Formats: sequence, structure tokens, C-alpha cells
Amino acid sequence: MTNEVQMYFQNDFIKFKKFEARDMSYSVFNDIDFHQYLHPVSFFRSDFRGAKFTNISFYKNNFDRSDFLNSVIINCTFEKVQFGCCQIKNCYLNNVKFINNSYKSTSIHSTTFVNCEFPDESFLINMQHCKLINCTFKGCSFEMSSTDSDIFKNCTFINTDLATMHAENHKFIECRFENVCIDSSYFFGYSIAKCSLNQIIFLYRGEYVCFENLGVSEFLEKFERENRFNDMFNLLVCIKAQDRIADMLIRCLNYYKKDIYGRMLDISILFESLVFAAIYETIDFNVLHELSIIISEMDLSSYDFAERIEIEALHTKFRNALYLSSHSNEYLTRIGTNSKSMLSIRLNSDDYDKSVEISKQLLDSISDANYWTLIESQKGSWILIFSAATIVVLAALPKIVKNYADVYFEIKTKRIISNKILQKLENTEVSLKDLQKLTVTTKEAELLLPAGKCINKSISKEIAAITANL
Repeated sequence: MTNEVQMYFQNDFIKFKKFEARDMSYSVFNDIDFHQYLHPVSFFRSDFRGAKFTNISFYKNNFDRSDFLNSVIINCTFEKVQFGCCQIKNCYLNNVKFINNSYKSTSIHSTTFVNCEFPDESFLINMQHCKLINCTFKGCSFEMSSTDSDIFKNCTFINTDLATMHAENHKFIECRFENVCIDSSYFFGYSIAKCSLNQIIFLYRGEYVCFENLGVSEFLEKFERENRFNDMFNLLVCIKAQDRIADMLIRCLNYYKKDIYGRMLDISILFESLVFAAIYETIDFNVLHELSIIISEMDLSSYDFAERIEIEALHTKFRNALYLSSHSNEYLTRIGTNSKSMLSIRLNSDDYDKSVEISKQLLDSISDANYWTLIESQKGSWILIFSAATIVVLAALPKIVKNYADVYFEIKTKRIISNKILQKLENTEVSLKDLQKLTVTTKEAELLLPAGKCINKSISKEIAAITANL
């Protein structure tokens, strides 16, 4: 026997003003306007786990000490609402507006806000690991709030003070700032991509200054002295000193061999910054590739088993972001035509001729056959190694992996390739015109089919079936 879903509509709140300490989990609330009631409706200490709210105008409601866990809130307005010490965790909010609400150390964790508006809100919140997409903050204050590891993408901040809160490890992508204040002591802990800093005022030594007047050399010296490697990394990215990042990373890894206390949190934050740089192209590929090699060669003997597993997982995430992200043409062309790479494909077959045929047709479906050269093969479920310009490998590899998730690929560039293979790599050339042609070809190749399906119609059903079972 299954329980029916509890539904709430406009007439359900006419007679009662207290719905306190109620279990309202997995209920559905539709088309309710709380402005229409003569009395405020209180939901003090109620449980809204898994509840769904659609087209609701909340007005003067009390949600103090209530729990919103895995809740969905769509097309709603919260006006003069008392959030108090309620908990909002792992929720999804879309097209929600917050107006003149009251917060008292409200806890917001792992929650996604999309197309939400916050006009003139005064927050007192603890917000961690949240995503905010296409949101607008206008005239807001975060006095005494604490925020950590939040992601802001395509957000707008206008006349908003971010300097009076504890705020660490945030990510800002394609955000717009207008008359915004940020505390300089936290700023270099942020990862920033495609944002203009011209309209940001920084609180620095008790004064308000523009970015150009920040004491960059002073901060760098301070971060080096205090071993704040993630802040140092972001500062070097900001001032476009990419040539110094590799030395900084080596120093970081050497330092944490000896200093074991709290190191995994610091290392994980730095690795997340590397992932961010790879995805959003804030650092050139050749620099990031060198950093990946440095990490792969690091001595992990001083780390315990759990730490080694975590570091390997973080490195894999970084490598995937670097090699399997769909990079822009502008980013790929900065790599240069002289950079050569090899791509190895492991096939679960003992038939060499069939393995070669499958691999070549797989690669030819992505680009012209002239881009790929088979330079070596290794037996034992045949591993076939192809050479190409690095920009071609990086342009093609993400598209192959999207369609053939079970095929094993590995990419290497010059630093860790044998001289024999390097000589063969030198024969592969590609121009910007070639790359643009490659991009057009991949768009015409029906690349978004599920894993195990043909990339395009020219690949036989036999090849699709074999690769699906690899």
C-alpha cells in the first residue's frame, strides 16, 4: 500500500495560522498566495524534506528552525519571511525572488539557485558548497555572514557589500560587478574566469582601493611566508605570471611532505583551482600539462593510504578537465603547431588487423585521416599509439570519449615521450585553418549520441557493437 502525496492549495490555510512542528515532508504546494490571509501563517520547526513548491507567494511566514532538505522551489516569492535558524540543504530553487526577509544564522548547504533575485537583502547566513546561476544581488549586505566554496556563474552584483563577511574559496565565472566591495584578504582565495574587476572596490588596510592599487608584491610575500599556496596560485593567475606557477607547485608539494596537519584540505583546494583553470582556460595548456607531470612524479611515501587515494583521485579529476574538456579554438591555437602529442587507444581484442581498423575508423569519424599517424602498437589487448598535433588531439579526444565511454585513452606530450616516437611526431603538422575545418567536421558528425553508438553514419554497425563491448 502506497501513501498518497499530500497536496496543499489556497484554501488549506484559511482557518489555521499555525502549522508548527508539522511533518510536511514530500508534500506538494501549488498556487498559493499568503498575502490573501488576514493572519501570518507560521511553519515554525516544520519538516519540508522532499517537498515541492510551485507558484507560491510567501508573505510574513515563519520558517524558523524548519528544515528544507532535497526540496524543490519554483516560481516563488519570499517576502518579509522569517527564515531564522532554518536549514536549507541540497535544494533546487528556480525563478525565486527574496524581498525584505529576516535571517538569523540561516544554514544553506549544497543548494542550487537559478534565475533568482535578491533585491536589498541583509543576509546573516552560513552558505557553503552552493551554486548560483544567473542570479542578481542588488543592494545586498552580508554583514557577519560566513560563506565558503560557493560557485557564482553569470551572476550580477550591484551596489553590494561582500567585504563584511567571512568568504573563502569561491568561484566566479562570467559575473558582472557594479559598485561592489570585496575584502582583499579573501580575494586571492577565489578562482575567477571571464569577470571584469573594474567595478570592484577592495577593502585594503582599512581603505577602499581599486585592484591596481593593491600591494600585489606584499600579498605574494605574505602568502609565501604563510605557505598559502592556493592564494599564491590565484594571485599569479591574476597578474599573468604563469611562468612562476610550476615552481610554486613544487614548493607546495615539498612543504606538505613534512607538514602533515591539515594538508589534505589545502591540497584539495589547490587541486580544485587547477581543475577550474583547465575548464575555464585561465592558464595555458602547456603550463597546466607541466603541472600535471609534476603531480604525477611527486613522492607520496610520506602520505598514508587514504591520502594517496584522495590525491590520485584529485589528479585524475585535473587530468580529465585538462584533456577531456571541450576547449575553445582560441585556447587550442595558443598551444602552437610545434606541440606534438600521442594518443594511445586500448582495445580488448587479440586481432591486430581488426584493432587497427576499428581505431582508424574511430579517429577518421572525428577528423580527416591525414591528422593521425599510427606510430607504435603493443600487444596484449592491442594498444595502438597514434601521433598528431596536440591541438588536434585535444580537439578530438573529448568528442570521442563522450561517445565511447568504455574505450581507454591516454595522451602524452613531448616531455614524457621517447626520442624514437618524438621523431615520428615531428611529421604531423596542423594550421589554424585545419583546426577550424576539424571543428566544422565534428559538428557534422552527430557527436552527441549515447556511449556505444556510432559517432556518425559512416561507421559500420559492426564497429559500434565492438566498441560498445570494450
